[in-house]
Amino acid sequence: MRKFIRELLRKCPTCLHCKPKRNHILNLSLTFQTYEGPFETIHLDHFHLRPNILFPQMQECLTIICRKTSFFITVPLPRPNFLYTWVALQNHWISTHGCARLLLTDNGAVLRSKEWTEHVKI
Repeated sequence: MRKFIRELLRKCPTCLHCKPKRNHILNLSLTFQTYEGPFETIHLDHFHLRPNILFPQMQECLTIICRKTSFFITVPLPRPNFLYTWVALQNHWISTHGCARLLLTDNGAVLRSKEWTEHVKI
């Protein structure tokens, strides 16, 4: 039975289309520019928190990662909006490590907002 299912999945066009490619090598040096110094290129991302006993009011988390040193900071946030994200970045990263030359983010709604774009230009 296992052999039959395996063969069926290997021949199914829908399954082949939806499966991720195995052993796919990404050349990240071609996708974005990075700077050589530590804390010059950082990556920002939000992720949803599960309900927590210690921080019941916190719903989201902001991660800030240095691409050169892999140093990271995780900051719990009550909501994923511009104000909480900007204050967390100022208080937990800029005050300690200074302004980064390059910010990498996913396409999250908070990080694509007009307010965020205006503040990052400063």
